[in-house]
Amino acid sequence: MFFIVLNAEVVFIHAEMHICYNGNKRTGVIKMEHFPHIPDYAEQYLLTLKKDGLKDSTIRRYYYDLHDYFAWMRVNFEEDHLQELRSLTKKDTKEYYQFLSMQRKYSSSTLTRVETVLKRLGVYLVKNGQLTANPFHMERTSHSAELSDEDFAKDGEIEKLFSVISSDEGLTENQLKHRHLLIPRNKAILRLLVFHGLSMQELNQITMKDVSPHHKELHLPTRTCSLSKEDQIILMEYLQSIPEPVRPRARSKDPLFAAFDYQRGTFRWDYELNSPKPLTIIAIQKMLRQEIRRGGLRNGLSAQHFRRSYILSLIQEGADDDELKQMLGLKALLSLKRYRSYAQL
Repeated sequence: MFFIVLNAEVVFIHAEMHICYNGNKRTGVIKMEHFPHIPDYAEQYLLTLKKDGLKDSTIRRYYYDLHDYFAWMRVNFEEDHLQELRSLTKKDTKEYYQFLSMQRKYSSSTLTRVETVLKRLGVYLVKNGQLTANPFHMERTSHSAELSDEDFAKDGEIEKLFSVISSDEGLTENQLKHRHLLIPRNKAILRLLVFHGLSMQELNQITMKDVSPHHKELHLPTRTCSLSKEDQIILMEYLQSIPEPVRPRARSKDPLFAAFDYQRGTFRWDYELNSPKPLTIIAIQKMLRQEIRRGGLRNGLSAQHFRRSYILSLIQEGADDDELKQMLGLKALLSLKRYRSYAQL
């Protein structure tokens, strides 16, 4: 078993996975045995990262990703020794990414992260002379596949979601108590996701200082969004719904979107920071999932679908790469190729 101390916390994992066997392997879905360890060479790699000064949270994430990979490897190849790594083919590596995509339902960004972790392990082993080639290096993996209709939010789905957020349909008596306070906030969040293509990180980081007087503009680190009259009305309605003592203060560093205390029936206040308690990304995702489920919309519909649809709409309206880079706050344009390919279908 592998142990590494991160901020006095001993990290290990006891995982369970489902593996599909293909080709000459057994077929069917089985439960993976419990393998709460990673091989010594991977452990040494993580210890090197710690010595190099990587954050504990980053090393912990690397550990979880490596643990999953070697657990998969032991099921498919029985061992996780260096000899097995030396015999890996591109087809083997591609199968693992397909497993994460099809069975684990990993998003494209998560798959990219896992690929980066494995590639860096390979680089380390080659540099140390333990391997002659990096078995995880691939020109292009399965998660770079072209976009399909299912990757976007349909107009009907968006209309339905706005309708559901504004309704009381399917709510319990207890949920109805404070519904009038949550509708304006949730509508404002959805409008920023759908009509301005904000990422969850951008949404979570907005402060009152980022909202211009009269709420006509929203200033993000990488771009400025012009807010429509409807955006402004909904935003004002949301802020006015919050009691003044706990309301985010204009032109301050208070978070725009505040968390709600269901037991007390009001928005939460952080007494240590003397500001509203910010609504977390997890809370936003939970809110969206609940509203999507209440509206009977497809499983898996998320903020990422709204952002993709926003990007596609800009391309269909004729925006060039420089405009898209500015409007979306992108650092690179590589990801836009998939959108342009889809738009030409």
